[in-house]
Amino acid sequence: MPVCVYLVWSRSSTDETGYTPLANAIIAGTLETFRYLLDHGANSDKPDGKGSTPLHLAAAGGNCEIVKALLSEGANVDSLCDTGIPLHMAAFCKQVGAMKILLDHHADCNKVFNTAYSPLIVALNVGSLKCVKLLIKAGTEVKGVGTVTPLTIAANNGLTDFYKCLLVQILMFVMILAIFQ
Repeated sequence: MPVCVYLVWSRSSTDETGYTPLANAIIAGTLETFRYLLDHGANSDKPDGKGSTPLHLAAAGGNCEIVKALLSEGANVDSLCDTGIPLHMAAFCKQVGAMKILLDHHADCNKVFNTAYSPLIVALNVGSLKCVKLLIKAGTEVKGVGTVTPLTIAANNGLTDFYKCLLVQILMFVMILAIFQ
């Protein structure tokens, strides 16, 4: 208990890595400490030195209970940092459960950072078919941005299952367009 009291007292301070006590509780996955800090006024949206918010960290770690708690506290589901929004982090770390929660809270599944990286592109680059399917189900754009398209990434990396999944989505879109013309 004395440690938690100290952490509450220093809840806005950061360690040498730029993390707050709340961020460290999230990284360690200590739900009890996380809840205690949150209940005692820790800022659920305070970014670290690189701009990552607690939600970015929870999404990357796949801690669904913490993701839900942060969102219920009003954390910004689309907070942008050096590595994108929390949905990008969940895709990069292949955290399907966290992605589902973020998408259920209306995370922008088409948000692009660094001119070309959508959550779909990130999921393809790390080879997570489950994440790709979840994003497609959520309505993500499959056309890509500029010359970086999901199909070219899948083809260039020999991701046959991904390629088939994307082609089915594109064909369905073309068929729907044909019906309404």
